[in-house]
Amino acid sequence: MIVIATNNGYSYLPKLIKSLEKTNIFNIPISIVDTGSTDKSFLDYLDHLPSKYQIFKIKEGYDTGAYIYAYENIKSDYYIFLHDSIEILTDQFFKICLDQVTKESLFAYYSFENRQDFKEELSLYFENSILDSYKFGVFGPMFACSKKIMKQIYDRLFV
Repeated sequence: MIVIATNNGYSYLPKLIKSLEKTNIFNIPISIVDTGSTDKSFLDYLDHLPSKYQIFKIKEGYDTGAYIYAYENIKSDYYIFLHDSIEILTDQFFKICLDQVTKESLFAYYSFENRQDFKEELSLYFENSILDSYKFGVFGPMFACSKKIMKQIYDRLFV
């Protein structure tokens, strides 16, 4: 299950939707969790998306709140959580996500539009030899995990 967190994302979400149409070769179901948008044109956009996009509207909780809502209300064996500012650039992205979640691992991915900017940011934490092996397929925050891993995260937050 792909879960997209959004809030007044009219300048971002259409670009993500277009990239999903091109790269979602596995036809992974897609849910969009809107966290209290107030922009009428954006709300109209959401209302006119094709029925293959499951839309949820909650009052608040952008990003983390949307992901927690999805875990509590959308049953799936795995979750690929995307922020609305992401653009998927290659269909290999979903292959990598699915490979990782089937190994019961948590896969987190964040890069900048410019690879060099991201490398400079990560150089604060990692040696260059490690950074040279990174491949960049999206920009923006995301993570993917199995239902089992999401339950462990959820239980640590709320139990």
